[in-house]
Amino acid sequence: MAVREAPGEHQGDALRPARWLILFVLGLVGAVVRPSSGQVDLLQQMDRQAGVTGEIELKIESVGLGNAARPGEWAGIRLRLTDRGTTQREVLVRAVITDVDGDDAQYETVVTTNPGVGDQPVWLYARIPFDMPQTGGFVVSAFEAEETDDAANPVGFVASRPLGQTAYRWGQTAGRNTGILAVVGNTPGGISGYTQRAQSMPDTDPLGHEVSVITTLSTAEALPDRWMGLAMVREIIWNGESPNNLRIEQVRALREWVERGGHLVVILPAVGQDWLALSNRELADILPRVEVTRLEAEPLPSLRPLLTDADPRLLTVPDVAVTVYTFAPMADSAAGEADRILNDASGRCVVVSRSVGVGAVTMIGLPGWHPALTGKGLPEADVFWHRVLGRRGKVATDEEFTDLNNRNQIPNSRTAWTIDGDISATIGKSGRSLAGVMLGLIVFIAYWIVAGPGGFALLKQRKLAHHAWVAFVGAAMVFTALSWGGATALRPKRVEVSHLSFLDHVYGQRVQRVRTWASVLVPVYGDAEVWLESDDAAAAGGSRFVQAVAPWEPAQDSARGSFPDARDYAVDSRDPQRLTFPARATVKQLQLDWAGGMAWDSVRPQVAEGADPFRALRFSAPGSSNALEGTLIHNLPGRLEDVEIFLFRRQVPVRASAAGGPLLTSANAWAIQPSSWEPGTVLDLSAVTINAQSTPLHLAGGPLDTMVKGATDGLPNAGSQGQRLRWLAFFNLLGPPERNNNFQPAAVARREATHGLDLSRWSTRPCVIVIGTLRLEGQDAAPVPMVVATNGTVRKPYYSGPTVVRWVYPLPDDPPEVPAVTMPEAGVQPGAGS
Repeated sequence: MAVREAPGEHQGDALRPARWLILFVLGLVGAVVRPSSGQVDLLQQMDRQAGVTGEIELKIESVGLGNAARPGEWAGIRLRLTDRGTTQREVLVRAVITDVDGDDAQYETVVTTNPGVGDQPVWLYARIPFDMPQTGGFVVSAFEAEETDDAANPVGFVASRPLGQTAYRWGQTAGRNTGILAVVGNTPGGISGYTQRAQSMPDTDPLGHEVSVITTLSTAEALPDRWMGLAMVREIIWNGESPNNLRIEQVRALREWVERGGHLVVILPAVGQDWLALSNRELADILPRVEVTRLEAEPLPSLRPLLTDADPRLLTVPDVAVTVYTFAPMADSAAGEADRILNDASGRCVVVSRSVGVGAVTMIGLPGWHPALTGKGLPEADVFWHRVLGRRGKVATDEEFTDLNNRNQIPNSRTAWTIDGDISATIGKSGRSLAGVMLGLIVFIAYWIVAGPGGFALLKQRKLAHHAWVAFVGAAMVFTALSWGGATALRPKRVEVSHLSFLDHVYGQRVQRVRTWASVLVPVYGDAEVWLESDDAAAAGGSRFVQAVAPWEPAQDSARGSFPDARDYAVDSRDPQRLTFPARATVKQLQLDWAGGMAWDSVRPQVAEGADPFRALRFSAPGSSNALEGTLIHNLPGRLEDVEIFLFRRQVPVRASAAGGPLLTSANAWAIQPSSWEPGTVLDLSAVTINAQSTPLHLAGGPLDTMVKGATDGLPNAGSQGQRLRWLAFFNLLGPPERNNNFQPAAVARREATHGLDLSRWSTRPCVIVIGTLRLEGQDAAPVPMVVATNGTVRKPYYSGPTVVRWVYPLPDDPPEVPAVTMPEAGVQPGAGS
């Protein structure tokens, strides 16, 4: 008896396997990209552990410098550890921070406890993820430490029996767009003006861009003992605290921080000579090489032009005697060791600076803590501190700010523009991933058609519908082979690194600084290891630089995910030059900080035999059509593109600048033509720096202003990515907000990951800065000496990506003119020119 087929019966059979395949794929995708539960578990664990103590008591004193930390940066975690045991023992202390892949980064150190002698300080260092304010905090634990021979373990010990635990809930005042300025000792007058905030935009300077937080350390003992604990600040102002209280580890951390670009500003105290008779040579060797003269009874009104530009009828400088120090470069001081920044009206230097690596140490001879000054908010930030730190813009007093607000001169809202917001896009490796996704999609659609309705329709047309299952199995085998072959063809065979790097060098200094963000494509499963090599590692005692490698994540992408096989990995928190992490044949994003000798042979002047290399570049004679004389050459490993020459001539005369408007320095820029510069090619600055072809940075309408002017649509003039990367060097010099013809305020410029890359300090003195970009591909196409190993085998990475090269050539110092002040016998009246 014949059985008639129900309509669509075999069609349903053919579609059923496809439906199951779809459900399986969707389930697999959901498992891979499921939200990370690690942070939720962490917060629950923190709540459970509240008030719980063990054999070891842990107390978190601060996170960051003076309890100020910025998400996205390294930070120090200062602990107090009390061992209730009876004998000394090795204890492993660990802070656990979940990374963007859902793996737990365990930042560890090992300490030897001292039971019975009270608490002992312990420093841990960790990179704080951008989304730490959202994830809530982290847990710090103590374990018995067992020694291990496992080479993959960075500290040489593994955790055994748990001994104690504490939790930290994030409660920082600094956001990822906030600057942090540190003070050791007493906060000097005027500096608090940098903390002024707009009510409608609390993370914005109402008259500028980036608002700052001031963190104050009452004693030098609170300073960290690794440079990573200082990484979130660019300036440290030292006022009143003795440096002789520093331990050698703290001195070395402070020195390395300076060499990596930090600016240490020392205000000499009226009482005490600790800075002038330092017992620690490592700290003394980075101070300006000057002869110091102490003047004990200087009338404060004689310093008025350096303190305020207010109308003397509205602000009187008290007629009191103060202690002032003046500086004279030593006869044998080398170039860059004693650069005069500011003189008083008598021509005596009262602010002097020394270049140290990529950073500087500056000494100030004016009183830093005197009731006659601090009570009046003096010296004013935009009169004095701008000229020392390299900043720009109006910093209003409380009375001025109230007046501006009443006159509706404070913008209520401004378009936010993050200059460094496309780092992730720059280092992303989406091309191959997109090809894989498209191949999978195409294969899946073709399979669904062939194994489903399309194949069944063809079989039915040929009256072979009863062979549907055979056809389905055959189609599954064919498409499995296609999928396997396509996946094999697309699978990477080598370690690939897509990077964005900044290479900084100051001529005459033996230190280069490199900051790199990288996407590392690891083509295997198991473990991957990345480390940075130091060029002086073979020196006695090892390298004096602590290199740092840490997991990184985009600031804008707050969505976290987790792999199904989320794992832990250990990081030596005090020496994080080596990072071992789980490898899953995918990409890991990293931040790498390196310092040392010459990573690459950078730009240099051509110097005649026997000539002074620090006079190889010089100003042209007055009346010349060009600004500079001299020639440059470079031996970088490729063509330098989009090259621009920046010339900072000198600071404008004191009290001769419009408040908050033009720069406090006279500056120009030139783009070389053609815009690329080949290795070994001589660049004649007399032909490049034609005055008629320059862009004046110090005038309204210059590029430092036009980048952030309000346009007709209220959006900033963003420019190309290359332009934005170059202009990050002068973030603190960007133009103040002004309304355009449509009464729309200018954009507020922000940065998230590049606070430490600002070169604005160089605007305080004459110098030439060259900025260009290298775009290379190959096995030696990155400036950072990075080594990658997978499952114990060293692999040679293939690099691609831009390197922004920034080279600074200091010119002879030339402090600005200061008007004289007439001192009548009674009262304080401004003299001629004041």
